[in-house]
Amino acid sequence: MKDRYTYADLYAEFEDKDKVTYKEFTDILKFFNTSLLTSCAETGICYRLPGNCGILGAFRYKNDAPEKQSLDFGYYSKTGILRKHRNTHTFGYKGFFQLNREHSLVALSPSRYVFKFIPSRPLTRYLAKCLKEKNTIHKYYNIND
Repeated sequence: MKDRYTYADLYAEFEDKDKVTYKEFTDILKFFNTSLLTSCAETGICYRLPGNCGILGAFRYKNDAPEKQSLDFGYYSKTGILRKHRNTHTFGYKGFFQLNREHSLVALSPSRYVFKFIPSRPLTRYLAKCLKEKNTIHKYYNIND
């Protein structure tokens, strides 16, 4: 079993290669992944993935431990004073994308570590933009509860 699956691996297992080129195949996957995560960021809806692979969505949490809070580097570069992020625009919450595999068949299988979800940087920046400009934090599920 492989450690990772790429678009090329998925295309190698694809049955209708004579109808769809590799470029079209990767464009479809990229469009689907981008539209799914932008929908999660804008609406807060979580999606159950096919094949009982888990639930994908945008979640929020409140980190009250001061040693775990991140530094405000923008403020530090301007003033030279260390300060933690206050997140006043989100009432102290942080948002993130997560693939929750808690109640899935993948969580029970020995190959559960093969399925790893890391959102791309443009999508995580889009989530931060939604939090800052549209204040969508109230739409996400709270994992602290």
